[in-house]
This record gives sequence, C-alpha cells and structure tokens, in this order.
Amino acid sequence: MAVAHPSVDADLQQYYSIYLLMTEAFLAAREGDLERAKAYLGQVQAIKDSRNPLDSRRLFTREIRREIAIAQRNPTQLREQLSQLPSAKPSGLPRECTSFYNEVRLRMALDEKTVAMALSEKVLSGECRNSPMQEWIEALLRGELAKHKARKGDLKSARQLVEEFDHDWARPDAELPVVQTIEAVREKL
Repeated sequence: MAVAHPSVDADLQQYYSIYLLMTEAFLAAREGDLERAKAYLGQVQAIKDSRNPLDSRRLFTREIRREIAIAQRNPTQLREQLSQLPSAKPSGLPRECTSFYNEVRLRMALDEKTVAMALSEKVLSGECRNSPMQEWIEALLRGELAKHKARKGDLKSARQLVEEFDHDWARPDAELPVVQTIEAVREKL
C-alpha cells in the first residue's frame, strides 16, 4: 500500500489544509483571539460539505463555536451549547466522557462550579463511556478538581487527586497548563 503525501496528492492536501484551518480556529478561540477565531469559523463554514469530508457532520464547527462561547462567557451562547450536548446515546450506552468534559467546561464558564465538579467526579469514578482522549480528560479534570478541593479546604481529597495524577503521569512536561495547576495545588498541601 502506498502512502500519499500532501505535497503530491491534491485531495490529501485539501484535507490537510481544512484540518489546519479548523485547528487554527480552535486554538485562536482557546487563546482568546475571538476575531481571528470567528474569521476562521467563517472560512470553515463557507466550505461546501462535498469539499469537506473531514467535517461533514459539522462537528469541528460546533467545537469552534463552543470554544468561542466559553471565551466570551456569554450565558445565552453557553446555554445553547449545553442544550446541544447529548444526555445519552440512543443505544442506551452511557454518555461519552468527552461529552461530560465539554459540559464541565461550559458549566465552569457559567460559574456553576458545584455542578461542574460533580460532573468531574462522575468522569473520574468511571460513570461515562471511555473516549479516545480519556487519559488527557482525566488529567485535566483531576487538576481542576484538586484546585477546587484545595480552595474549599478539603486537602485530603486534593492530595489524593494529586497522587492519582502523579501515578498516571510519571514524567509530564512541566510546561503543560494541567501540570502547572497540579504543581500549584501541591504547593498548598
């Protein structure tokens, strides 16, 4: 089987370009550069479905909109994003952990920390269906939950979350925001 490369395969080059455009939009929203994020979102939305097989269901578009809503902290947009999250799959399977994680982020942006932390604990106790990014989601939620518990004075629970993080991530990159969050909590313990 031959492997194509974007420099010689026009279709692959288009897919790669679309993926980079979506990634740039996502990152711009996360960095708070809303004008750039909205400009990229407009470009992504302008691509016809037939030319955009990577996002035929418009999942990336919804993710970019969610990131913009979180950055803007607009309650109306945040509530609209919450209403679009699945409560359960039609097959009766539990929600995917990614869906819970997205809800946690939206609830935090709405300043609904108690609900967000309860959802985080559900993910960490295995009450959701694993997702491809499970380890990363759990690391992020452990960091946020440990910070929340330390702020509330529940140092025992915060310490346990830090220890679980250390167990799962023996040698993480110190530059990652989640590692910096864990280190800040560790300093308080």
